Amino acid sequence: MDCFQDKSAGHKVTHVALSIKQDLIAYSTVREVLVYNNDWMKLASYKSQSFLTNETVCRLAWRPDGRALAIGYSSGKVLVKNVETHETIAELDLESKIDLLDWAPSYWTQADMDYFTSQRIFQDKTESYIQEVELSKSS
Repeated sequence: MDCFQDKSAGHKVTHVALSIKQDLIAYSTVREVLVYNNDWMKLASYKSQSFLTNETVCRLAWRPDGRALAIGYSSGKVLVKNVETHETIAELDLESKIDLLDWAPSYWTQADMDYFTSQRIFQDKTESYIQEVELSKSS
């Protein structure tokens, strides 16, 4: 797939999420979350408040239809943004860093969601297995 090649982000990219249809890409930097289509037209930019709160983006997840993006923060906050209107559709404040973020089937009940948010059964341990690699700049 060559439609998303050769794009400079300008800042260190921390997380990337490609929509299921592979026509939208979202990535986060220290300062913001950016959303582009496959022609690199910017569709949305969500500025981080990290300079005030020290929170960083931990996870990104597309809604299956590609019309909304969930953004998980180190503070435990999750924002769901409508990519077309740029409105915040939902906001959750959980107690700890977001280690995993994905969309659940609509048949899950609130009791199911309460159970999973109260249990720390899904913990991201990739940092203990994968080391950050510095890439040399080519001239």
